[in-house]
Amino acid sequence: MFFESIRSSREGLVAVGTVVMNRLESGQYPETVCGVVGQKNQFAPGVLSRQMNSKAMPDVMAAADAVLKGERHPAVKNAHHFHQAGLTFPYKNMHYVLEAGGNAFYEKRSRRSRQADQQVAEAKPAQEAVDTANAVVDSSTTMMSYDVKPQAADAIGALLANQTRPGTE
Repeated sequence: MFFESIRSSREGLVAVGTVVMNRLESGQYPETVCGVVGQKNQFAPGVLSRQMNSKAMPDVMAAADAVLKGERHPAVKNAHHFHQAGLTFPYKNMHYVLEAGGNAFYEKRSRRSRQADQQVAEAKPAQEAVDTANAVVDSSTTMMSYDVKPQAADAIGALLANQTRPGTE
């Protein structure tokens, strides 16, 4: 967090910490925080060996402690990747989620997960039929007439219960 977000706000520090914890919890990266941040070509070089001298250290330590105790940046969601904001890369499988603390954060998504993200509607149980539904429409002005008297039918069944078609009376 220190080397990736030293120029940053607490929000940026927690965002980087959230990525570290997301990686740790994913099972796709090393099994320790040190393993995650020390993984080759993943975080700032020297992250485990350079000395951290800064007036910002109390703030950095407080943010790190909060992340280790469970605080997460809510907008980072499940992001495992970030880079310095302002740089562009031709990611075809990354979804931008946030810019914080001078970094742009991304979630990696496959084609299958992108399709799943597009599924907005879901089936839910129908509400109970309204016992007061009682409509009679003059069949001379419409193509169909309805006399709905729901008892134990679901909402759709109640509407179709007494449907008559023109010419079948």
